[in-house]
Amino acid sequence: MEINGPATAPATKSNANFRCRTPLTQFHWSRNLFQVLLAAVTFMMASPDKAVAEPSPEAFVKWAATKAIPLTTLETEGDTSDLLPLKSVVGAVRVVAIGEPNHGTHEPLAFRNRMVRFLVEQMGFTAVALETGFTEAIAIEKFVAGGAGDLKTVVEESMSWGFGQFPENKELIQWMRQYNQNPAHSRKIRFYGIDLTGAQNGAFPQARRAVDFALSFLERSDAASAAKLRASLAPCLERFSTDQYSTMAPADREKLATGLLAISGALESKKTSLVALTSEREYSWARHSIAVARQLKQMFDLSPPPDQSGRGIPPEAYPAASARDSGMADNVRWALEREGTNGRLIVFAHNNHIMNAPLEGGVWNAFRKPPSTMGMALKPALGHDLLIMGGTSGAIGEGLPPEEAGLKTIDISMAKVGVPNFVIDLRAARSDHDASGWLDKTMPIRANMGTHVLLNPGQAFDALYFVNSLSPTHAAKP
Repeated sequence: MEINGPATAPATKSNANFRCRTPLTQFHWSRNLFQVLLAAVTFMMASPDKAVAEPSPEAFVKWAATKAIPLTTLETEGDTSDLLPLKSVVGAVRVVAIGEPNHGTHEPLAFRNRMVRFLVEQMGFTAVALETGFTEAIAIEKFVAGGAGDLKTVVEESMSWGFGQFPENKELIQWMRQYNQNPAHSRKIRFYGIDLTGAQNGAFPQARRAVDFALSFLERSDAASAAKLRASLAPCLERFSTDQYSTMAPADREKLATGLLAISGALESKKTSLVALTSEREYSWARHSIAVARQLKQMFDLSPPPDQSGRGIPPEAYPAASARDSGMADNVRWALEREGTNGRLIVFAHNNHIMNAPLEGGVWNAFRKPPSTMGMALKPALGHDLLIMGGTSGAIGEGLPPEEAGLKTIDISMAKVGVPNFVIDLRAARSDHDASGWLDKTMPIRANMGTHVLLNPGQAFDALYFVNSLSPTHAAKP
C-alpha cells in the first residue's frame, strides 16, 4: 500500500479516517527515517573501518582450531591412523598436488614421503611426480621398476637442481622400489619428472639432454636417420642452454624448431619397430622428451638475454617463467594420461608452482608482470579432479635463512591454531562467513624463508598443511 493511498481512491469511512491522519503520521515517519539515514551515513563516513567489519585472522584461527586434522608425526615410521581423516579431504580426486614453502628443508619432504605412502597404500594412487627434469627422471622410473643401478648414483645423477643430494628423496625412491618388488602389489607405482629437462644451479645448462635422449632412442631402429639429424642439429644443440641460446641466430633457431619436428616425425614413422625393440611406455617417453625440448625452446625464446650483473630476477623474464610453468602443467597432464582412467597422481613441487595464483610479492616483484603458475593451468583443466595442498611452517631452525621481518603472514595465523603439525581443508571454510572472509583476502605467505608471495589463500589452495618448525635436510631425524 502506498503511504498516501491512490489519488482516486473513494472516500470511504475507513480510508477517509486514514487520509485524515496521514499528513501528521507521514511527517513523523519521514523525519524519523531521515534521521536514521543521516546517522547511518555519518557513521559510515566517520568510521568506514567499523561500518564494514574487516575479516580478522582471529576468526580463521578460531575456526581452524575446530577443523584441524592433527598429525602425530611427520616421519614415515609407525602407523598412519592419524591420516585416515584425510580420506574425506582427498576424496575421489585424481591428482593431489602437495607444495613445499621452500626447497631443502626436512619437514615438508618428510611429510611428503608419509603422504605418498598413505595415498598409495590406503587410497590407490598409482604414481609420483616431482619437480625434477622430465628426461632425467626416466632413469629413476626404470630404477623404481626394478632396473639395475644403485640408489645413490641413480638419484644424485638424475634429479635436477641438486635435489638428489637430499636424503629424503633417496628414501622416497628406495621405498617406491621396495613397494614394486612386493609381489602382493599387482599394480606397480610409477615415477615422473614434471620439470623441464637439464636444470641445474638456477638455470637450464643441459637442455639438449631432451633431444639427445630422443635421438639415441631413434637410433635403435634407424641409426642412419638419427645420425643425420644429430649432425644437422649439432651447432644448434651446442647453444641450446640458458646462457647460450640468446647468441643463436634466428635462422638457427628456426632450424632447431624444424629439426625437433623432424625427430618427432621420425619416431612416429618407426613406432612399430621401436615398440617391438623396447616397449610402448619407453616409446612414449622418447616422444614426449621432444615435446619437452619444444617447451624449453619456447622458454628460451621468451627469455631476455642473460644478466651477468648478478642483480637478481630480470624484470622481463616473466613470460619465460610462465612458459616453464605451462610446460610443467602439460607434463602433469601427460603423466596422468599415461596412468590411464584408473590412475591417480601425487605431484610435489614448490608452493610457487602448485598454487592457483600468479607469482607476485617479495623478490618476485622484480618481474614487470606476475608470471602465471602451473596450478593456474591445472585448476581449470582438471577442476574437481585436482586437490592443491600448500605448505606452511612455524619456527625456522639454525642453519637456515632468517625469516623476513614485520609481515603478518598466513604462517603466523596457522601457528596460532595451537596444533604442532596439522592439515586443514580450506574448502570447509565456505560455510563459515568470518573464516571464509579472511581466506578471501590477499595476504603474504612465507616463501624460501627470507621472502614471501602475495596470494588469496582460499583461491590459491584447497588445503594447507602446517609443520611446527623447519630444519635443514641433513639434520638428524627426531
